[in-house]
Amino acid sequence: MATVTLRPLTDAGPNTAVPSSGSNHYALVRDASDSTSLYSNLFDTGEIFTFDQTSETGTINSVTFYYRGARSNEGTARFKLVSESLESLTAYTIWSDKAVGYNTNTWVPSVSWTWEKINAIKAGYSATVNAGTEFNMTDIWVIVDYTAPPSTPTGVTASDGTYMDKVAISWSAGSGGGPVTGYYVYRDGDLIKDTASTSYDDTGATPAIVHTYTVKAYGAGGTSAASDGNTGFMERIN
Repeated sequence: MATVTLRPLTDAGPNTAVPSSGSNHYALVRDASDSTSLYSNLFDTGEIFTFDQTSETGTINSVTFYYRGARSNEGTARFKLVSESLESLTAYTIWSDKAVGYNTNTWVPSVSWTWEKINAIKAGYSATVNAGTEFNMTDIWVIVDYTAPPSTPTGVTASDGTYMDKVAISWSAGSGGGPVTGYYVYRDGDLIKDTASTSYDDTGATPAIVHTYTVKAYGAGGTSAASDGNTGFMERIN
């Protein structure tokens, strides 16, 4: 499993200047451990932010929205997270008494996620509270849990006329990437074998004809890119 964290593309954050007026309104902070208490008037806001883009690939397991807020003294705070992507997401609203100090909440939308939809995420917040209660809204961020595709196999070698009945092919697993279930072996671009091994004997090659062999790894996170090709041939039977 792997994760990638996406944050709103905004200048707000720990470096936000303290405004000349207003109080008890924390600035956006950039992660869950940041306790920066810069003041910024985020009360009753309705801004929608575009998020970071990602070039990750693989199988998406879950997409979790994190948002932080705190209330002061008495009353009930209304947390509202509005999210928009390529398909419409309903607003998420909870009513709850919160102790003074930061509280981190999570939301896992029921969406058939794709990487295209993740890169289209827009999210924001609004907050309304009972009279006499001050509400501080802090950062929103998204963590994508996914299974990465396997790394591309390396070191593909094919025998050059060593045998009269086969071309012996071998390779090595790539470093990093997601778990490997097996390998696809290709001869001149055509799939000839699905194997869990890191070697294969091609007995269907045409004698004395030079073939190019490539290999792809596959697993729960998808399929790797094709390896570099290597040529080999089977000796002609006289």
